Amino acid sequence: MWKTRKPAFEKAGWKNAIEAREWPANDPDMSLDDARYSVIRYFASSVENAQGPRVSDPRSGEIIESHIYWYHNVMNIFKHLYAIQVGHLDKRAQKPQFEEELVGKLIRYVAAHEVGHTIGVLHNFGSSIATPVEKLRDKEYIRKYGHTSSIMEYARFNYVAQEGDGIDPDHFIPRINDYDEWVIEWGYKLIFDKANEYEESRVLDSWVKKNENNPRLWYGVEQHPYDPRMNNEDLGDNQMKANEYGIKNLKKIMPLQVEWTKEEGKNYDLLNERYFWITVQLNWYFSHVVKYIGGIHETYKKSEQDGVIYEVTPKAKQKEAMDFLRRHLFETPKWLLQKDIISRIRPNFGTDAIRGLQENFLNAMLNTGTLQRLIECNTLDAANYSADEMVDDLRKIIWSEVDARKTN
Repeated sequence: MWKTRKPAFEKAGWKNAIEAREWPANDPDMSLDDARYSVIRYFASSVENAQGPRVSDPRSGEIIESHIYWYHNVMNIFKHLYAIQVGHLDKRAQKPQFEEELVGKLIRYVAAHEVGHTIGVLHNFGSSIATPVEKLRDKEYIRKYGHTSSIMEYARFNYVAQEGDGIDPDHFIPRINDYDEWVIEWGYKLIFDKANEYEESRVLDSWVKKNENNPRLWYGVEQHPYDPRMNNEDLGDNQMKANEYGIKNLKKIMPLQVEWTKEEGKNYDLLNERYFWITVQLNWYFSHVVKYIGGIHETYKKSEQDGVIYEVTPKAKQKEAMDFLRRHLFETPKWLLQKDIISRIRPNFGTDAIRGLQENFLNAMLNTGTLQRLIECNTLDAANYSADEMVDDLRKIIWSEVDARKTN
């Protein structure tokens, strides 16, 4: 899959820029404390994580040393997420233990992401919006471009894909892509003929100006409190449309989890974990959508770039988000109450999970920051979605069962 792409460092003018070797078994002259050696270091730990920290010279920014910390249980997360997001499309994920080939591909993806950090690349939580939602189901588009333009995004697997789309399972996994090649070129390509760092910075700025209208090279910060384009664990350019597909797939795989996690001689701990991660996935879907309400787009620009920095999320998109939350959150998601699962893990898990979701996102919609942004934006332009209108829409959503005389 990755062999079809020109290596990022070669585009920046370097050959064999990164070289991986096995650590020698017995070499007294080599030490992990020696700054000349950067390693992938395995920890026999229950921590479910991997990290790619680095030590840099504060005077120049030069990276002196960087290790990848690989905790034993990191693959638990990715096996659960793969099964939850695309397991209905890949039979290899429909069992408690994945085949070595699939686990190897997941490891390669995680390792490449962490290598990105060790060479100075930050998370880009805006890269996934470069892919239109409908293209996430287009097998030829996905084969050519992948489902996110950066491996440094937390856009795990293509949860929008549906049965019948014909997408190769290898293309469910993120890969080194356009943004990654661009940021390596920006950071590592040598600039000749310039007298000082100011002149060099002008060259770098010109590269940014040249590519500013290419959405696949757009950068979104790791955490942004009110821009709905910058999320972790999201896909596509419209979270309501993308997550509609995602919830459809969750409903499909939920009844299959007892069978998928069954292992002879084992208890139901794996089923318990899987159900937990399904609720986490649903929580992510709602967190993506709720950011549209009171949302403001923030596009970083320098003074020589045209256009404004801040733009209010269109009212139609905010109303679309409200309708999504009405249908999937505040109308009780009874599909989470799977008796076959709940009776094997915890008798109050389903209702407690639903209560927690509804409470958390009701608070998010009514918090001071959201209401203040709605008030400010409506004051600037009366055509924008207002706090009064949002609260009125929310009241209708919350009390819709009473208004409709529903008894359950």
